Amino acid sequence: MTDEVENDQHSCSPEPFCQFIDLAGDPDYPAMAGTLLGVATNLAPFAAGKAANGEAPGPPFYSVDMTTREVRATAPGLMSMLGGQLQISPLVHISKDALSVQATVYATGFQGHPILPIVYQQATKDLKVTLPIDMHRLDEALHRAQETGVPQKLVLCEGTAPKHGVNGRLERLLTERENVGKESEDGSINFRDRGAHPHVTEGTPIARYHPPTKGVRGLDVFGNELPARDGTDRPVRTGDNIREVEQEDGTILYEATTTGLVDVSTGSIGVSTVLQIAGDVDMTTGNILVETGSVHIKGTIRSGFSVTAASHIIVDGVVESAMVTCGGDLEVRGGITMEGRNLIRTGGTIQAAYAHDAVLEAEGDVSINGGIINSFITTKGAIFATKGKGIVMGGSLIAARGIDILESGSDMGTQTALTIALDIPELDTLTREQDAIRRQQQRLDQWLGSGTPRAILLKTPEGDRRIVAEMLRVRARLEERLKEIHTELGRLKALNNHSLARSPITIRKDAHQGTRIKIGDRAIRLDKPNFAVKYQWTPQERQVQEISLI
Repeated sequence: MTDEVENDQHSCSPEPFCQFIDLAGDPDYPAMAGTLLGVATNLAPFAAGKAANGEAPGPPFYSVDMTTREVRATAPGLMSMLGGQLQISPLVHISKDALSVQATVYATGFQGHPILPIVYQQATKDLKVTLPIDMHRLDEALHRAQETGVPQKLVLCEGTAPKHGVNGRLERLLTERENVGKESEDGSINFRDRGAHPHVTEGTPIARYHPPTKGVRGLDVFGNELPARDGTDRPVRTGDNIREVEQEDGTILYEATTTGLVDVSTGSIGVSTVLQIAGDVDMTTGNILVETGSVHIKGTIRSGFSVTAASHIIVDGVVESAMVTCGGDLEVRGGITMEGRNLIRTGGTIQAAYAHDAVLEAEGDVSINGGIINSFITTKGAIFATKGKGIVMGGSLIAARGIDILESGSDMGTQTALTIALDIPELDTLTREQDAIRRQQQRLDQWLGSGTPRAILLKTPEGDRRIVAEMLRVRARLEERLKEIHTELGRLKALNNHSLARSPITIRKDAHQGTRIKIGDRAIRLDKPNFAVKYQWTPQERQVQEISLI
């Protein structure tokens, strides 16, 4: 008895369809609309399919006569099983954007008859497509399917995607300073050479505004027009000393009406005038606040006062313990003596004759010609002290793009820290997100316990299963996001690893005992004097390498 059952099961063919339907053809080939697929012997795997009744056929693309148990296709397609139910995968379907009709072309069908082009024509028509199909392309695909016996994929017809208009934009016409530095022929970067600030005379073209363009509507396969967005106008605010000149091509040219520094920001353009301070910034002038333009101070910024400028600041004298902030570059032709109080912060570079007890923050390079004594400097650029004394004694220097000095520390072993730390905000953001997700996972694990999702659901009371299922889905999404973060962190750390090699610490003369060198996550402290040496990151070993300059 057992052997007979096993033989019957073994002889069931083709699997799995023979277990619930007496087939009227070969399920490896597609059935046409209206074709009898067979007679159901078990109705469990069948969905409640209905005939099209003049409407576009929909899933599961077959119908079942509950009286005769006859199963018929309602659209040309291939039989398959999904989730324990029978379905028909249509030969012809419309793309999600409704811009193309795609088909799989077979040479013969479910009952062994050749498939004619009219089958695909009718299937396309049943989908309410109004665009004509490419008959030449279809005939070629049928011919290849007949020759090779391999189904062919093709696009029967295509609509036209809408072409959206281009937004208005402001084109800058002047050569701007380099953000990082200029690259030499040997591939090295000269951090000192950034070019000049855009400086113009009357009549100089500064920028051109290109107005928005109109959109061009598209057409989907149903013959529906697809709207297109027109470009958005981006009004340009003109600042001081600018005139507008309309051009024949519809653009607007912006020209300077005076000599000065150019100020071009998002949606605004102007020529900045420079505020001249004849003497010191002190009780006579009060604090200086310039919301547009630059400041030239021909004296000294005294202790306790502040100078703020949108663009650049030039100081002919000294900066004492003052608060200095600017969006561009700071040049202090005297020096900086701050007694460790207040702060200098710039959006560009800092140049000074010397820096004593100074606290400096810069987006660009910091160049100190004399000496840097007991100062704390942080920059996203490089730090240079290669002229005059060029000594760094005490304090801490942190740079992203290299440190180049003449001397570090002192014979007395003064503690001096030189650090290379890249500025990668994305790394911190992803790390914080990763920590937050892990905390969420811990809370979910406390609620859900251990085991597979199926095991957890089975031991959950039926009334709570919906909530637990949602928690399991949340946990799965968190796990997937953790994988993405891990991949991105790996990429950023690899980028950080290789970028560090391009930012050495160079000490061209004496490197005294007590100097601390740190690059990335590796630090060394000099326990004896050294001379003319460069410390560079090696990406392969992830170590700080000491290289003699002699």
